[in-house]
Amino acid sequence: MTEEQAATSILRLSLQRSGRWAALVAAVGGAVSDILNPLAPFAAYLFFAAALAAVALAIALATRLLMPVKAVPALVFALATTVVSGGISYLQQQDQNQDGVLAGLVPAVAEMQKRLGLVAQDMAEVKAGVGRVETGVAEVKQEAGRIARGVEDLAAALQTLTRAGGVVADPKTAADFYHNARQFEARGDGVAARRALLAVAGFDLDAIDPWQRLAVLARVQDGRAGARELFATFEGKARSAAYRLVAASLHEDGERQKRIEALLAEAPQDGPTAYFAAQEVSEARLGTRTLTERRAERDYLGRFLAAEARGELTRRFLDGAVLGEWLEQARRRLSVAETGLASTASEPSVQYMKSGQGWMGRVQLPETATAMTWRLGEAGAPTRAGVLGFVDPQTGKPMVDPNVPIPAGKEPDAIIVSYQDLRGRELGPFRLPFDARLALQGQIRQMGEASRANWLHFEPRNGWLYYTAVVTLACGIREARIGIGVAKPNQPLTIPPCDPKAPFSLPPGMLPYFKTDASVTSASVEIIWADGTSSGIETFSR
Repeated sequence: MTEEQAATSILRLSLQRSGRWAALVAAVGGAVSDILNPLAPFAAYLFFAAALAAVALAIALATRLLMPVKAVPALVFALATTVVSGGISYLQQQDQNQDGVLAGLVPAVAEMQKRLGLVAQDMAEVKAGVGRVETGVAEVKQEAGRIARGVEDLAAALQTLTRAGGVVADPKTAADFYHNARQFEARGDGVAARRALLAVAGFDLDAIDPWQRLAVLARVQDGRAGARELFATFEGKARSAAYRLVAASLHEDGERQKRIEALLAEAPQDGPTAYFAAQEVSEARLGTRTLTERRAERDYLGRFLAAEARGELTRRFLDGAVLGEWLEQARRRLSVAETGLASTASEPSVQYMKSGQGWMGRVQLPETATAMTWRLGEAGAPTRAGVLGFVDPQTGKPMVDPNVPIPAGKEPDAIIVSYQDLRGRELGPFRLPFDARLALQGQIRQMGEASRANWLHFEPRNGWLYYTAVVTLACGIREARIGIGVAKPNQPLTIPPCDPKAPFSLPPGMLPYFKTDASVTSASVEIIWADGTSSGIETFSR
């Protein structure tokens, strides 16, 4: 007998033995699915499941994955079920009766559906069901408020327990367990305290201090890695924001900051998360900080205190004393941060000095830099600044050369500067304007202020009064006055015009001195700088 003949024989035998019961079972299943149609289209589900099973069995037979003796009866049953359920599903679609085909043909079936509660008996029940759904939605909306009030109620209960003292013998609430944990900690019983804090964690309260206390205790007992493993056991069970925040704080430096900042991005105004973010950029954590980090600390602390002003923090702490400590530290640190930033330049500045070859710009950065790039004008080629011959103690690297040479005849309208801070973060570009006239006036004034003691000079041998030093400041002066023998200058001094090409030289034929007699014992002078401000009066004795 060939394989084809054997398969045909098995199929014929299976139809004789299994066909009847398979058809009967399929019919019963189809009838049940039709009766349950008000709940869901089970006939259609049964049709697709049986059809997929029939296809899978046929493939298994064709590829000899299953023995025909075992697979053929199952194939017969799957085909019978497919035919019956498919027919019922088709009739349901044609009849468009949501209660099923049998309910429309046999009143007893419809009555049975009502008794089983599968079909609403009247529209009043339907409307009542809709009302119950709307009520449920309203209750869900109120749930967040009840949770917040629940934490506040627990906090009040904790205060009562704290005043009473002692250990709660039969703890039941989160407040009971948390109170006991603090009592055990005070006694030095870390094992019992941990057990009580784990019980509090089981309530998954959105309160920071119980989770934080558990994290601190776990770090002491098991180390940071062990504490992370402990918190990982709550993964999927604890869903509160407090749990996620404290769990993030248990990671190592870079990963910890990244996770906390990700949580803050999800909820930018969340006070506790902002406080944790402020810790990551604090001086205590980082030591020497960049300007960006100092600004970030100020911003995060401001968000935390803003949450307190909105009344959002009390429901995030069971222990009000912990919140009080956080608020006190935040206010103190914010005051220090604001004072420090107010006295720190926010952007680079530059001082220009004229030289024989042109100009030299000395860039003053607002913070320590590890590298600097500059270019002359918007279209200039970028140049990486060199380094000086000594090490910057804050970076441990050679100090960046802040000097920018500007060749004569190639003066730009601005210097464009970028730099890298201590963390390698690129800042800029910053545009530092250049105006040759204003730059020269600034340089002259700086020189003049440094040489105030030499503005006037009495020559004791012949009585001459020299004002040579004032004349050399001509390019930075609007006018100057002198007083011979009087405390207040009352005569104009002759100041030559500014020569930008030789700004510090005396013009030919200029005689910057007066002849005074022996009765003159003092002289006074006042300079009005190019910007209109006064130098004040300087007095010189003979």
